[in-house]
Amino acid sequence: MTKNVSEILLDILADAGVSDIFCVTRDALNTLLEVIRKNLRFH
Repeated sequence: MTKNVSEILLDILADAGVSDIFCVTRDALNTLLEVIRKNLRFH
């Protein structure tokens, strides 16, 4: 399965030990927010 940029970014953050992500929602972040919502590694 091919990963998109958002999934790759979250893999990098998880490998770096990040568990919490805070962001302001905007249209440009919809893809990233959807991946965060589906991923159980982040709060």
